[in-house]
Formats: sequence, structure tokens, C-alpha cells
Amino acid sequence: MKKKIKAQSGALVISAFAACVLVACGGGESGGGSGSTPTSQPPVATTNTTASTITTATVTPNYTAEELAAYNAVSTARTTCGFGGVNQNASLDAATLNHNDYSTRNYQFGHFETAGLAGYTGNQPYQRGVAAGYTPSFIDCGEVLAYASNIPKAGFGLLGTRRLLGAPYHLTGLMGVDRELGINVRSAGPAGTGADFTTTNPSWAPSVYLGIDLASQPSMPSQHQSGTDVLTYPCSGVTGTIYQLTAETPNPVPSRNLLTTPIGQPIFVQVLAGNALVITGASVSGPSGSVALLPTMTSANDPNSELLANQAMIMPSGPLSPSTTYTVSITGTNNGTQFSRNFTFTTGSTS
Repeated sequence: MKKKIKAQSGALVISAFAACVLVACGGGESGGGSGSTPTSQPPVATTNTTASTITTATVTPNYTAEELAAYNAVSTARTTCGFGGVNQNASLDAATLNHNDYSTRNYQFGHFETAGLAGYTGNQPYQRGVAAGYTPSFIDCGEVLAYASNIPKAGFGLLGTRRLLGAPYHLTGLMGVDRELGINVRSAGPAGTGADFTTTNPSWAPSVYLGIDLASQPSMPSQHQSGTDVLTYPCSGVTGTIYQLTAETPNPVPSRNLLTTPIGQPIFVQVLAGNALVITGASVSGPSGSVALLPTMTSANDPNSELLANQAMIMPSGPLSPSTTYTVSITGTNNGTQFSRNFTFTTGSTS
């Protein structure tokens, strides 16, 4: 999962990780990536609660405008669409900051760290959370990451988060069952750029990193939707989504290069973990008419085996238009009970 970063003007790289220790207990809603089991497993929460809005984060001094923008984007997306709120946690903030420090000092992007390199605090997200003082209780210790080169740090908190919300496997992670999160936005580049860290290597362009860690503690067991809920993201009234996806690791459409042949903002559908979700029909339309869709991605045909049986992803086969409202219609069954969802969402001006 770890890889060297090549400086490409405006390039975006995003990567997701979920260490799913006991998937059968309802984890795995934190999505994406080639995870591995932590060497020290957290205890599993024994009580589940229905998803609900949680108190808005208290903004501490470690949240600059960039982290606050990222938090607000995640919180608004989750609460607007019924996935439940998440609280800021200072220890998870520290874990993401430490990992971004490691990444920028070593110019490496990914979920794993190598002992002995500058800034090392733990090989995996779970271990880095513990090192920062966090005690996770649930089976997930999820992490989503975004990186871009040759763009300013200012604004990347919101832009990077919207891009994560527009990438299928990252979207599932950000809409998971955890109750707390930590965020850090960090930059690196040549001296004189105002970067948080500097380098004298002229081959590296200025770059910016966004890290979001999600987890739960023993006092706050995982939150789940009700058995009859059918949740989506985007949902009714969501605005400012990306209009095209040009990069994700793993690639949700391995047969194409997303940079040259992007897809549109995906639509995530989820029912209660353990329920069987079947999509029988899906359509997306805009001012120019119907939008061509890829075959609905489910656990049965997911090329990266990331989605669960209670999840599905509807993906436009090409870019949408910026600043445009689209109408979505979805029909299917939730554990055999028929449902339909009809709503609109609006893309933003950036991708």
C-alpha cells in the first residue's frame, strides 16, 4: 500500500484503509484499501445503537480552517443523509497529524509506516491511534487519505474531503459506523513556499496531505441504522459534490484509467449490516437527459471485494456536469421488502 509519490501538477492520489478484525460482527462499513489485521486487536463493542446525530465537535486549537472545513464536510454529509454524526477527538487528531508528519518528512504516501524512519509512530492506523492516546473499542480503525501536488494548502480541507466523498471505497469508509474522527491537513514543498515542512530536493513540487481517522471507544459503541432504513449518499438536497472521479486506490473500474476516462459522482446505497440489499433499478438524469450508468456495483461483482452484502454503488459511466442538479431514482429490496428512493443532488464547480 505504501508507495513513493511522484510529483504531477494538480495530481490527486487517495487511498483508504480499514483494519476489519471481525467482519461478522458488523464492521467493514469503514471501507477501502488492502487492510491487514492489527497485531494488537481492539476489543469488540458488545452493544449497537441506532445511528443518530451526535454533538457537534468542539473546535480545539489544533483545528485550523482546513481541518474545520473537512470536519464540517464529513459531519454535514453524514447527518444530512442519516448515517449519524461523529465527534472530533483530540487523540485521533494527533494520530493523523503524526502520520502526515511521517508522510511529509519521508515523501511517502500510504497507510503503513516503516520503523526507523523520521516521524514513525506505528505501522498501522490502529497502532498509531493507540500511540497517540486513543483506546479504540470497535472492530474498525479506519483511515482515508488524500494527497495532491502543485496546489495550495488553503482550501484542500474541503476539496480533499469532497474528493473522498466522491470515491466509492472512501465514501463507504466516511459513512461507516464509527463515532469519532481525527483530521489533519499538512503541506510539504520547497523552502519559501509556506509549507509545514520543507525540502531542498528540487524534483518535489509543493504537495498537500489530508488524513482522516475514524474509530469508536468502549463508552460509545458503534452506531447502526434501523433495519428498515435505506440510506444513500448523495441524498436529497446535497450540494457541492465532485462531478468527476479521476483517481482512487483501489480503482473501482480496473478496466480504465480514471485520469483519462473518469466516472461521475458515485451514489452509495446502504441498509443495515446483515440485511440483504438488492438493487432492481437505478437511473440518473440531468438537464440533458438520462446519464449512462455502469453496472451497479455490489458485493457480488465488486472487482476489489470491498463492498458488503448490505451495500451498493451506482456509478455514472462518465463525468457529470459541474454546478448541475441531477435527479436519482433507485428501486430495490431490503431483506426482501421493496423500496424506492427518489431525490436530487447538485454537483459543485470543482472535481
